Amino acid sequence: MIRGIVKELNLDDKIYKPASLLRRISSAKNSLISAQEYNATEGRIANRPMIGQI
Repeated sequence: MIRGIVKELNLDDKIYKPASLLRRISSAKNSLISAQEYNATEGRIANRPMIGQI
């Protein structure tokens, strides 16, 4: 599923690796961080601003 989303958003799958994305999503969920909160803080820190849209 994540691979399809990365392709759909035309993201480089070498930068937005599916396994890495799943770990970040899982971590954000465990910390109760919303996509909006993630975009405002973590996405910028990680230099991957699109993660919050996935």
